[in-house]
Amino acid sequence: MDETRMVAILREYGTERMIVNSAADWGRSDPLKTWRTGMTMLEHGFTEDDVDRVLWRNPVAFYGQSGNLVLDPVPGFVAGEAPAPATFEGSSVLRGVRA
Repeated sequence: MDETRMVAILREYGTERMIVNSAADWGRSDPLKTWRTGMTMLEHGFTEDDVDRVLWRNPVAFYGQSGNLVLDPVPGFVAGEAPAPATFEGSSVLRGVRA
């Protein structure tokens, strides 16, 4: 579904119980589809709170019902800072850049 169609559905049915999920299964996948949908929502008059609800809060509430959703911080990662480059045999994961 393209972003414009998703925005039309959100206009018609609201944002309260909706989620936008990206698929990585059949056919061509666009890893930026959720971001593009959020930007299209803003362009069509939705608020940043609406975007946050549909792209974050609603999915967390829905998937969190399983009890398997873990939102703990990733060890070694500090929000807003670049992670230290991981190394393997002296080379970083940054295409062979020496650490």
